[in-house]
Amino acid sequence: PFAAMDPAILATQASARVGTTTPDGWALRRLERIDLVAATYEAEDGSGRAATVRALHAPLAQRPDATLAFGATARLTSEVEHEDAVRLVTTGTLAEGQPYVVLAPYPGETVAELVARRPGRVPPGEALRIVHDVLAVLEAAHAAGVVHGALGPDQLVLTDCGAMKILGFGAGPLLGA
Repeated sequence: PFAAMDPAILATQASARVGTTTPDGWALRRLERIDLVAATYEAEDGSGRAATVRALHAPLAQRPDATLAFGATARLTSEVEHEDAVRLVTTGTLAEGQPYVVLAPYPGETVAELVARRPGRVPPGEALRIVHDVLAVLEAAHAAGVVHGALGPDQLVLTDCGAMKILGFGAGPLLGA
């Protein structure tokens, strides 16, 4: 399903949204990353409150199954009660028709970006801390009856303050898992 999604076109579309505002007032300040499902932005509301906005890619927004799965991901994310779980603020639909979610901010880098940035490997102590933190969030998710379905290094964000955030709970159907 992703063969028709040209990364260059997705990047151009995602970059063009920077400086725009969602219908409920979240100003998209900076493009943080683009993954297979969505573009992620640093955002803030009219009072200066920071957030992270994830907007489903336009080609996926044309597929009812993908928009349903994206919405389910947001609902499942809100059910995971752990200090390192991503917290859902609200959801909406952009003027162009793509659904988006507003999440509590989690600036940082994915584990995939961390590994690509570093020559060699992640030191064992740091790798163990990452795994420990991921397992703690997954334990809370499973206790709530939530299964991730497509966990990988692109779904794990090490925040600037050292917390581990897991993205994409319930994204398995979106990723063909």
